Amino acid sequence: MVASRWIDARQGRRGELLSRGLLNINNLASLAANITVADPTAW
Repeated sequence: MVASRWIDARQGRRGELLSRGLLNINNLASLAANITVADPTAW
């Protein structure tokens, strides 16, 4: 019983880290795409 709760807690943390990591990667990719297509004369 205690072991199953411990395993669930670890998987929950791992899932949270994975989702945050994917969100950060997505944000960086979006920023890179915006910079790539930005109008250089707007600077």
